[in-house]
Amino acid sequence: MTLLVHPGFHKTATSWLQSTVFAESRLFSSLLDHGEIDDLLVRPHEFNFDAEAAKSRIAALRADGKSGIVDVVSSEILSGNILLGSRDSAALAGRLAASCPGAKVLLTVRAQRPIMKSIYLQYIKRGGQLSIEEYLNFEPEPGYFWFDLRTLEFDRLAQLYADLFGSENVLVLPQELLARDRAHYLRLLCAHVGLEQSEAELELGAVSASGVSPPASGVALLRMSSPMRPGPFNPRSSGILDPLGNLLERAAYRWTWGKARADARMNDAVAAKLTGHFGASNARLQQYAPVDLAALGYEIAV
Repeated sequence: MTLLVHPGFHKTATSWLQSTVFAESRLFSSLLDHGEIDDLLVRPHEFNFDAEAAKSRIAALRADGKSGIVDVVSSEILSGNILLGSRDSAALAGRLAASCPGAKVLLTVRAQRPIMKSIYLQYIKRGGQLSIEEYLNFEPEPGYFWFDLRTLEFDRLAQLYADLFGSENVLVLPQELLARDRAHYLRLLCAHVGLEQSEAELELGAVSASGVSPPASGVALLRMSSPMRPGPFNPRSSGILDPLGNLLERAAYRWTWGKARADARMNDAVAAKLTGHFGASNARLQQYAPVDLAALGYEIAV
């Protein structure tokens, strides 16, 4: 039986893959949920991680599987905390290599400008209060970490997984391909794990809206609500103001007044910071992606 490791990235339709594709029990079996992956592979301190215990746990789960079913370990948290620079991504790749030897690897990616906007909006959703310009240019004090543009040099992680699992076992699929040609996306995925091509033509549900970002025009309301509701960047809210914070959060998702202006401002801020940074990285990434990344909007060095 094939074992597929899917460590993200965040904001690349991972939730849809997990809830729809990997939930197709005729073809796939998801071995662990996010909480179990966190407990087994992510949360343990480097001094306490037990690779043999993790390997044995995954092997035991696989022993109960059905012939012909692809076992899956999938969670975007396996690519690290993207809001803080994914500095644990390399260590997590090593843990996966020790726990899942011989696995196939799927990395899902997205062009840097749109994924950067989604990352910022995720930061706001989770209680952050900085503007897009402040977030992109924030310099933490020594010993503390923040978002790092190098997180979006996807070729680095693809190459690391190639080194750990073998380049022939690593597949990179862009979210943009899923949006344009879902059947082709699924055929490539199924071929990678040894499933018959015809089985990729499944009648799966539409790409879900789970984890959808608010409109750029709603960011001001979300930032206003952050001190009033608990979140990773604000674990202690006022309590008394939680209902107001939740109300503002809901309103932010519906607030479209000034959307064009807010989108333009966010696009300008992202373009000013990111343009020219990823051409060489994406050119190196191309060797693991079986589709033309430039045609899908990726910056490619010539």
